[in-house]
Amino acid sequence: MDLTTLLKGASNTMKKLESDSATKPTQSAAGGWNSWGGGEDDAWEDVAEMLPTRIQTTSQKMSTEVDSEQGRIEVKRKLQTHDGENKSTESQEMRNDADDTSCDDESAIIKSLREKVAEALKRAAAAEGKLYVVSRERDNLRRAADDQASRGREVESKERKIQAILAEGEKLSIRVAEKEAAARALKRDLKEQNAVIEELRALVAANEAKLKNATNKQKQLETSENAAREALASQEERLTRAENAARSNSSNSAALDAARAELESLRKSQANALEDQARKLRAGHEAVLGAVKMSTQKAEDTMDKAMMELETHLSKVIEDAGRREDQLRYEAEESRKLAEELKARNEELVAAIPNATRPLVRQVEALQAAALNRSRTKSAVERSQAEQLRTAQAALNASQERERVVKEKLTDLQNRATALESQLKAAQSERKRACAELESLREVHAKSLLDHQREKDETVKLLRKLTKAKETAEHELSRDRVAHITALEAVSKREESLRDQVASLETQLQNTPRQRQSSSSLNVTSSLQVSGSLDNLSAGSFSFDEGGTTDILSDSYSSGVVYAMDKLKLTLRKRDGEVSALQARLKRKEVASEALAEDVVKLTSEVEQLKKDHGDAPVLKKELGDLKRRHSALLELLGEREERIAELDADLADVKQMYKEQITELLMKLENVSR
Repeated sequence: MDLTTLLKGASNTMKKLESDSATKPTQSAAGGWNSWGGGEDDAWEDVAEMLPTRIQTTSQKMSTEVDSEQGRIEVKRKLQTHDGENKSTESQEMRNDADDTSCDDESAIIKSLREKVAEALKRAAAAEGKLYVVSRERDNLRRAADDQASRGREVESKERKIQAILAEGEKLSIRVAEKEAAARALKRDLKEQNAVIEELRALVAANEAKLKNATNKQKQLETSENAAREALASQEERLTRAENAARSNSSNSAALDAARAELESLRKSQANALEDQARKLRAGHEAVLGAVKMSTQKAEDTMDKAMMELETHLSKVIEDAGRREDQLRYEAEESRKLAEELKARNEELVAAIPNATRPLVRQVEALQAAALNRSRTKSAVERSQAEQLRTAQAALNASQERERVVKEKLTDLQNRATALESQLKAAQSERKRACAELESLREVHAKSLLDHQREKDETVKLLRKLTKAKETAEHELSRDRVAHITALEAVSKREESLRDQVASLETQLQNTPRQRQSSSSLNVTSSLQVSGSLDNLSAGSFSFDEGGTTDILSDSYSSGVVYAMDKLKLTLRKRDGEVSALQARLKRKEVASEALAEDVVKLTSEVEQLKKDHGDAPVLKKELGDLKRRHSALLELLGEREERIAELDADLADVKQMYKEQITELLMKLENVSR
């Protein structure tokens, strides 16, 4: 049942496909595939995918059914053989007949099923072939659609290019409009320059009027100066008269001196005033003259340029008019000579021809008139052709002149471009040089900063060490001073005490000779005690035992006193040596402290110098900032020059294109005229 339904469905789909392929014509690459819906394409793909699988499953099912049917038949046969052994032969024959018929029926069914399966496989193969054809057609349509899409993209790209070209044309038209506006602006500037020239002329006239006024004022000042000089001369005459009168009258000498001094002061004041006025007038006159000269020079330069241009234009016009006049005179002279020759020839012919030949003469005259008319028409044609040739020649000359002007402008532009390129190269070299200088300055500045920082650190470390050494030296010096002072004080006290003791001993020896024997033991012991105390103070250099006192007591008085005195003198000498050694040591300490103080002063001066050098760092930073600003200004100038060069290149290209177009137009016109 499943196989029949599947075959029916496959046949229906095949019929549908055949009907669709028959009804729907093959369309174009773009429109046909676009009009064919996506649902049918999906149906074709589903059928192409499902049909082989369904055929395979149905064939497998049919083979399994056939195998099961054959197994069932085998089982029936075995059962029949097993039952046939127990039953009778008749029933066995009947069963055999029935089984044979059933087997024949089953084999017929199997055969029919196999035929149906083969037919279904054939139909499936045919459907696969049609499906392959349809899928190939679908692929062709897809490729055509892709080609159409690529063509559409190419068309879009071409449209975009056309739009870009149109936009560029608009830009060019805008640029042409800008050039025309610039030309109009130049015309306006020319008008303004003419107006400025007129203003300068008016200014020159006004300056001339001012100059005349200044000359008149100068003349007035000269007249006033002459009057003042005359008055001064009259006063001098009066003075001489007064002097002459003073010689006769000595009593009026004081009044004369006063009048003379007053006159001298008046003369000096008048001379100074006149000199100041003359100086001021000269300065104002010179300033006015300088301004007038400058303005007149500028006006004369502009007027000279305008006059030169007008003279060149006038000379060209005069030359053209002269050439035309000469040509016209030559043509008139030639035509007059030809007319006179024709008239003389006609008169000769009239005089020579008799009356009998007058009809012939008339015919000849008619022929001559016709020939004259033909010659006139021919000459008119020749004149028109010559005129056309002259116009063409003039156009050619004009075009050549324009071409020459264009070439000159091109050469000027090329020279300007080369000059700008040289300026650009110079600017680039200057920029490189400035960059190199900046880099070198940066390196020098960095090295100087590093050296300065290193020296500063070293000086700071050295200053710290020196301050520590100074502090320790001052501390040791103060401590040594205190120790030496205390030692000196102790020594001085001991010397005083010893001297007091010696003095007391001497007084006792002188005053009490009787008591020497009784008190000798006491004095000796006291002296020994004093000497022992001194020996203990002087590091125990002189020490006595208790047994020594008994020996000294046993000695005589004189030897004990002498020994004590020697001992005291030795201790005093020793103390003097110690004091001198301490003083020498103190002097050495003072010298060392002075040397340390000098070193400290030197180091402080070096530190101040380093601080001053460090104070120069802002100046270096400022110079570095100036160099950076200069570098940025050079970069801006370089960018502006590059922009100007780019603009000039663009203008040059536009001018070249414009002149090329004009030259091609002129050549086309010349070709048309020659044709």
